[in-house]
Amino acid sequence: MKSLKRIILTTGVMISLFGAPIVQNNPLMDYMNSMTTITAMAAEAYSDNWSIDSNGTWHYYMNDGSLCTSAWVHDNGQWYLLDASGNMLTGVVKSNGGKYYLLDTVRGTGTYGKMLKNGSVYNGVTISASVNADDEGSLSADTIAQLRAANVNVDNVPNVENTKHVEGGVVVFANTPTQTPTPQPTPSTSQETPSEDPTDTSDEIEFNLPGDGSNIQFE
Repeated sequence: MKSLKRIILTTGVMISLFGAPIVQNNPLMDYMNSMTTITAMAAEAYSDNWSIDSNGTWHYYMNDGSLCTSAWVHDNGQWYLLDASGNMLTGVVKSNGGKYYLLDTVRGTGTYGKMLKNGSVYNGVTISASVNADDEGSLSADTIAQLRAANVNVDNVPNVENTKHVEGGVVVFANTPTQTPTPQPTPSTSQETPSEDPTDTSDEIEFNLPGDGSNIQFE
């Protein structure tokens, strides 16, 4: 609809332009010169942190100029996922503890690569996904089955874990990997203190007396 509006507007302006006298101080010409050229790429709602390479893959750069990797990027109200190499992913992916997400694969929508949320339609499948803040967009088992039936790859998909949350070119939340506790060594038998018989309450005292050398033992 937006494209149709642009075509109608442009056509109307061109007709008016050709119908107007071409003079040095033509107000219509001044207006035309002040208009911003609208391209298909400009229609995509990405911030200036994004850059596309020669292969058509999008990358996100932090405000300090470094490449953003292993991150969920929140940009203009949409979520995008970057892998460990900094490539923006599309299609079905796994993240956030092995949960499944669907990232838009259709270019020219203005939000190519965005995470599809609950109620979105993809390949004829209405997406049922979590609306919780901690795992928004994670697909239900039924949606995964429907996507598989629609010949969408849901089995051999990228898995991006330990991601950070990036917004506005800075890290909002760094999700560090969970540290596995280091096992403590088990004491060897020789290091263990011999256990005492709890039923033995006797205390033995031995005296060496002069004389015949015999010992007297008291219990």
